[in-house]
Amino acid sequence: AVLLGMYPITALDVAVYVVNARNWVLYNANPLLVAPEAFPNDPYIHLAGEYVDKTSPYGPVWEALARIPVQMGVTDIAVGIIAMKVIALLAFVGMAWLIGWHSKQQNAGSAVSGATALAFFALNPLVLLEAVGNGHNDIWLVAQVTLGLVLWGRGKWAWATFALTQAALVKMSALIVMPLF
Repeated sequence: AVLLGMYPITALDVAVYVVNARNWVLYNANPLLVAPEAFPNDPYIHLAGEYVDKTSPYGPVWEALARIPVQMGVTDIAVGIIAMKVIALLAFVGMAWLIGWHSKQQNAGSAVSGATALAFFALNPLVLLEAVGNGHNDIWLVAQVTLGLVLWGRGKWAWATFALTQAALVKMSALIVMPLF
């Protein structure tokens, strides 16, 4: 939770999420079709950085998630960035729980407990910095891929396919794991 207030030091992607969400909710312009430069009077357009003249590189599932805070009235950039980090934190906590639960199921009676696996993930400084500190949406992609892997391993093929498809609809880079299945 401390990292929610951290300035995103290695990437400003989280600001792009807010700008795109604002454009969709406030100006009714789907970020998958309309670049931020279409709204030159928006006070936060400069925060779109290198994406100011590009449509969103993210998928429709992410853009739908990202618009929730703006639909709830969060239009200020600073509060919007924190809201996006909260969305990332939710995926982080869910993934940590999933890793701990799955490890406990797989290693019953072993020296490796679910808590150990959970701690290796949840206390990893890189994961904490990128997922929560910088608010990267990649945590949603990785959480969905992890869920897909767990479901696949449990023989739940349809649900695994659904989770992996959701990952690809967050960000196309999730498609790299599809050939494994």
